[in-house]
Amino acid sequence: MRSRWLLALALASTPLIASAQPGKPYKPAPSRNEPYKPSPSDRPRQPPPAPRAEKAGARPGFVWVTGEWDWKNGAWEWTNGRWEKERPGKQWRASRWEKRGDVYERVRGDWMDGAGDDRPRQPPPAPRDEKYDARPGMVWVTGEWDWKNGTWEWQAGRWEKERRGKRWRASRWELRNGVFERLSGDWMDNDRPRQAPPAPRDEKYDARPGMVWVTGEWDWKNGTWEWQAGHWENQRASKRWRAARWEQRGDAYERVNGDWIDSDDRPRRVWKLERPVVGSYWPIKGKAGSRVVIRGKNFTSETAVIWNGELLRGARVKDDEIAFVIPDGAASGMLAVKVGPRVLPVGAFEVAANYDAAAELARRDEEARKAAEIAIALRNKTLAADRAARRAAIQKTIDDRVASRAERRERRIAEVRGKWARGFLADGETLDELTLHAQRLADLLRLSEIAQLSANGRAEVRIEVLKSREEGRHIARMETLKANFKGGRP
Repeated sequence: MRSRWLLALALASTPLIASAQPGKPYKPAPSRNEPYKPSPSDRPRQPPPAPRAEKAGARPGFVWVTGEWDWKNGAWEWTNGRWEKERPGKQWRASRWEKRGDVYERVRGDWMDGAGDDRPRQPPPAPRDEKYDARPGMVWVTGEWDWKNGTWEWQAGRWEKERRGKRWRASRWELRNGVFERLSGDWMDNDRPRQAPPAPRDEKYDARPGMVWVTGEWDWKNGTWEWQAGHWENQRASKRWRAARWEQRGDAYERVNGDWIDSDDRPRRVWKLERPVVGSYWPIKGKAGSRVVIRGKNFTSETAVIWNGELLRGARVKDDEIAFVIPDGAASGMLAVKVGPRVLPVGAFEVAANYDAAAELARRDEEARKAAEIAIALRNKTLAADRAARRAAIQKTIDDRVASRAERRERRIAEVRGKWARGFLADGETLDELTLHAQRLADLLRLSEIAQLSANGRAEVRIEVLKSREEGRHIARMETLKANFKGGRP
C-alpha cells in the first residue's frame, strides 16, 4: 500500500505534458538556441509607414541610430532611435524593409567599414532599363545600384501602393568629400509649388581637373523653397551633366531631376502637354454644311463643341481632332471647346456662302512655296553640288545654334515679354500654346536638317511651307487667347 501511495504521489506531481491537450499530438517547445523563423503569415505585406521625425542633435564620440518601424503581433510598432558608441573605421548602415515576393523582410542595421575602406569613390553605373505596365493605385519605384562588399549591385525596381497626398522621390548617390553617399528614396508631400522657384544663388568655385560642378538648386520642402548647395561630381567619359529644373505642368511646378546625358548628343527638350489643348481650326469661314476640323491634343470623349454659347451636337471627337458640320441657319460667331469644367476658346467663324476654303488654303501655300524656292535656290548656289560643303555648312549652322542657345533663348524671352502682357503669359492656356509652338518648330527644324543633308529640294520646300503655316497658326492662336483672356494672377 505504501509503495502504491508513493507512486500515485509521484505521478500527481509530474506535469502531464502529453495529455495537456487531449486529442492533439505532443510538440516539444523550441530550443532557446534555435533562431526564431516567422511563418509567411507573420510577415507584413504592406510597407512600413513613413519614419517619424526625431531630433537628435550632436554628441561627440557617439552615432545616432535612427528610430524605425518593427513588425510585432501583426502590426507596425515604432522603436525610438538611440545613441551608439562610435567605432573607429566603421559607419552605421540603418536597417530597412525589403520586399521579397509578396511580403516584406527586415534587413537589420549593422556596422560596416567606414569612409576609409568601403564607401564608393566612383559613381554608380547607368541605371538599367526596366519595362513595366501601369497599375492603377500603384507607383513604380525604379531600380537602383547599391554598394555592397566593395562593388555595385543592382536592386530591381518594385511596385509600391500609392499614398494619398504623397509622391515618391527616388534615391540618389551624392559625392561628399571624395566619396559617394546614398540618399534613400522617400515619400514626400505632394503639395507641389504653385510659384516658380526663386532665382538661383551665386556660387563661387574653382575648377577641378576631372570634376564637374553640379550647381545648387531650390527644392520644395514642407511648403517652402529650400536652397540645396552645389557639389562636385566625378567627370564621366563622353557624358555631360544636365542640371535639374522645375517645369510648370498645369497650375503647379514639378521637378525634373538632373542627369548625365551623352555629351555628343544635342540636348533634346521634352514637351509634355497633358491637358486638352486647341491648336488650330480650318476653315475660318464657310457656308452651312461645310465641314470644320479643330486640331489639338488630348481631347476626350466628353469633349463638346460650343457655337455662340450653345452646345453643338453631332461632333466627332478623336484624341487630336474634332470634326463637325456647320448647322443650317447658323450665324457668324465664336467657336469654343468644352472639356469637363474647362472652356477653351477656338476662334471666330464667319458664315459666308461664297467662300472657297480649299482655294484659299492652296493660295496661301503657293505663296509660301514660291518664297521658299527662292530662298533655297540662293543658298544652294553657294554650295553647288558639293555634298561635303553642304554637310560642313549645315554642321556649322548646328554648332552655331548650339553655342548661341542661351543667347537666343534670352532674346526670344525678351521678344515674347515685349509683345504680350505678363499676366497673359502666365495663363495656363498661353503656356500650353507657347509649348506647342516650340515643339512644332523644333520638329520642323530637325526635318529641315535631314532634307538639307540629303539634298531633297522638294522636301525642303514642303517643310518651309509648313513652317510658314505654323507661324500663321501660332499668331492667330495667340490673338484668340488674348481676346478671351479675362485676367488672373501674373
